[in-house]
Amino acid sequence: MLFAFGKTHGSFYFSHGSENYWKGMPNTLVPTLRNEPLFRTLSFGEGGAYFWKEMGKADSAGAYCGAWTEGTKDVFEKENLILFFTPGTHEHPRVTVSAATAINYPLVKAIYDTDEGINWVAFGPDGAFVIDTTNKLIASDPTMSRTYIRNGVAARVPMRCASFGPEGVWVVVEDDGEIRSKGLPMNVSLALLKKEVRKIELSPVSSIYYFIEYTDGSTDWCLPVEWQPQVRNIERLNLVLGVLVNMVRQKIVFAFGPERELYCITNQGRTAWRGCSIALSQLLREPGSPIAVSMGEGGAFFWKKGLSYLVSTATEMAYPEVWKIWKRDEPINWVVFGPEGYYIVDTPQRIYASRQDEVLRVYSQSKKQVPIRCASFGWGGSWVIIEDDGTVRSHRLKPNVRKAMLQGSVRHVALSWVDPTQFYVEYMDQTSDWSLPISWHPTVSDIEGKLPKPASKVERLEKLAVNSPEYNGAEYQFTMSWRHVEKKRPPIRHIYKIVLTGEIWESYVQYRWVAENISVYFSSVDAEIRDFSLIRTKVGNEQQLFHCTSRKCTIGDSGINTELCSIEGCALCAIMRTSYCVAKARASGMFGVGIYTSSTSSKAAGYARNYSPSPYKAMLLNKVAVGRSYFTGVADNGRRGPPPGYNSVCGLPGDALKHDETIVYDDDAIRPQYLIIYEDR
Repeated sequence: MLFAFGKTHGSFYFSHGSENYWKGMPNTLVPTLRNEPLFRTLSFGEGGAYFWKEMGKADSAGAYCGAWTEGTKDVFEKENLILFFTPGTHEHPRVTVSAATAINYPLVKAIYDTDEGINWVAFGPDGAFVIDTTNKLIASDPTMSRTYIRNGVAARVPMRCASFGPEGVWVVVEDDGEIRSKGLPMNVSLALLKKEVRKIELSPVSSIYYFIEYTDGSTDWCLPVEWQPQVRNIERLNLVLGVLVNMVRQKIVFAFGPERELYCITNQGRTAWRGCSIALSQLLREPGSPIAVSMGEGGAFFWKKGLSYLVSTATEMAYPEVWKIWKRDEPINWVVFGPEGYYIVDTPQRIYASRQDEVLRVYSQSKKQVPIRCASFGWGGSWVIIEDDGTVRSHRLKPNVRKAMLQGSVRHVALSWVDPTQFYVEYMDQTSDWSLPISWHPTVSDIEGKLPKPASKVERLEKLAVNSPEYNGAEYQFTMSWRHVEKKRPPIRHIYKIVLTGEIWESYVQYRWVAENISVYFSSVDAEIRDFSLIRTKVGNEQQLFHCTSRKCTIGDSGINTELCSIEGCALCAIMRTSYCVAKARASGMFGVGIYTSSTSSKAAGYARNYSPSPYKAMLLNKVAVGRSYFTGVADNGRRGPPPGYNSVCGLPGDALKHDETIVYDDDAIRPQYLIIYEDR
């Protein structure tokens, strides 16, 4: 996904896959755009300046990759290894800087004329710029970049992206995800804190406009109203099967080896390992963090950093099919090796697997492969697959490992080859969980730093006594909001209080505070920038709303069984364990992909599903930070969030809806508070 603001009012470019839309582009660029190129990066400066770099054949985005040291080169030669660059690198994708760049950004034009490989350029006002090349990083404002010592020599900390706003505002995202900025308005700062950022674009003419793409492929933006239909039409392509899929970048890379006491872990440039080969050890000593590492039998390994990757020649003997894929010059996103020659290779075009019929799935209509986020093989024929939407599929996992897979949305998983109870999991919320040999604990903990463990975000289910204040309050709301006259109101069997950890409540309270206290900007009818204004300073709007989902266990039925299950697909226990996750929401909702609730208990009850025999059904009563809600009776199933200036969407009863529903689009906007078990009638 690529978005770029133009330097004049009303101009922008947006593309996703092969679809694009632009407005107000320089005349010299329009012929290129009409040929529908696939851009890796595009940026605009003042006075008609622009820079673009096209993707190479089957190219895929990667992180910054520095120059190789002579020592590394020697090791490659001694170990008879091959360093492979993706086609986007060795086929020299087209790179263009407009002639007008020489007037306002002469240094950028001068670097371009030297034929030095340029990764990306960020243009700012008054000649400000940041340019990232294969060998160096140059910023017109020295405060935008930092240095570190590499082999005794000062070097610039690599940047993932940078952007300039009006009146001296700027933001940079360093390669490890660290964000540094100057003068950002509060709404942009808060958006940057939601998830790890892949790319950000600031508007050069308005401080409140921005476009952010996160590393998990999701987006957040505040744009003029008249742009929004085009942006939504293209943006929703990430929900269409077979369209470009983003590789989820690991923050922490952990890999088990095929032998005991063989592993490596790296996090934000800090790396530790045991028992690795000389060649792999030399790679792990390089500054910065790789984005993928895996080890196989017989000395096979795969290593990737930025756009370059390395496979050992031993791979040809141990995993010949992986070697054949590499020999075809097909770009590789990641590889996982397993015992007995098992493997999975993820490429931009397709997924290859040794047990393809067993571990891979295809969509029923398009017959295209379901994308995979990550995978791992373990001891005794066990394996686990995390599909791109977070779905977990596995075989022969031990209960403790399976439980960890269900604790949250998994970014990366590694299973031990020698012990079925050992594993390492990194979650999308940047927490981790693991079971490792005791002797590894100090090293792993040190590399992780203060990374929190999810363990379980629900401390316990606490059964409420009948006629207690909390019981009576929940019962009264359930009873009085049962509005479907054709459905007889069922009696309540039990009510439980969901006691969450302080950590998960803290993130909700922080979100609620923002919804209540942070000033929100929104557009007037004609969407002119001058009509954006401060409209409020406080919105107090926390509500208790109902939600029902599927249940594959009988938790809560007896009044005694309060242990959350680990059954795959039990959405009820998943919500109570880690709270709600927008990424797992259905895409067919009337108001787009979000978390749906209602003040009408009988409406919510229509979505309760039991997949195991039970005379009861379950309903959740939630705290929801509704904030400023956008009221509408018009369906918009392509929506990915509320309109700018709003925190939620409220569907009003009318022709399309018989009863209200409130939708939030942020995980931290809602927390389950009570579990109500009622008779299934």
